[in-house]
Amino acid sequence: MATQLVDVVKSRARKKGFDRVYLEVSTDSARASNFYLKQGFAFLDEWEPLDSHPHITVQTMLWIEN
Repeated sequence: MATQLVDVVKSRARKKGFDRVYLEVSTDSARASNFYLKQGFAFLDEWEPLDSHPHITVQTMLWIEN
């Protein structure tokens, strides 16, 4: 189900004329990071505290349509 959700987000982005999708993932969440890597996302060198929980650091990931 998670893969289908990511596919829908990518599809909607394409339909709206976008060729990339950004997301933020907790640096402590290896499972989520690995999932997004398998979906074609790559890590960017951008880290910041999560607005709602500043003690949690998130890293930006990016998917670019080929």
